[in-house]
Amino acid sequence: MNAAINGILGIATSLRWRQSISAFRPDQVSVSGSVFAGVPRDAKSIVLQVIAERACMAKDQKHDDPEYQARSVALRLLARREHSRYELALKLRLRRIPPDVFDPVLDEYECEGWLDDDRFAEIYTRQRIEAGYGPLRILAELQQRGVNQTPACLSSVAEEEWCRRAVRARDKRFGLADVQGDLPEKLRQARFLARRGFSSSQSEHALSAGPDDD
Repeated sequence: MNAAINGILGIATSLRWRQSISAFRPDQVSVSGSVFAGVPRDAKSIVLQVIAERACMAKDQKHDDPEYQARSVALRLLARREHSRYELALKLRLRRIPPDVFDPVLDEYECEGWLDDDRFAEIYTRQRIEAGYGPLRILAELQQRGVNQTPACLSSVAEEEWCRRAVRARDKRFGLADVQGDLPEKLRQARFLARRGFSSSQSEHALSAGPDDD
């Protein structure tokens, strides 16, 4: 195991569940005032999982304490993957934890750097781009998750690249046979590209592409 993670876990396992682990940067974590460099990207998940487990083992906390539940649930969810604040709030509501209890907890986690809508949006967007989705679908999904700002990694993609990705999406599903003389088939493929989130111009480019255009 990475030496930096060993050091982090050594401190983290001795902390009470309220104490501070913060300043998550790409290769550095600050734990209770001690800074560890050379930390791999999964360090945050490991540390949050440790803190969540410590929360469950804390003998001086009641399991029916709403704040305890909010902290424990939120940490476990964040240890699994990035979440937007809206997603976390929704999941806490579904567990019948009231907003006046979990809102201060989420405020604290945002200050600590454990919860970050911008980071969530960047990671989510990159994953969806690689999965073959277009910009309109990605933006709609981000809005459904409470993120209304366009991530830099999405706005930086050139129109030509979206057109190429639309061609790839069509090719993967249907191939690139000529559909210009087959209106029903062309409309069927156009609906597919629209559902994937490509604009009308991007879809039209893909529908006019042939085997040599991929």
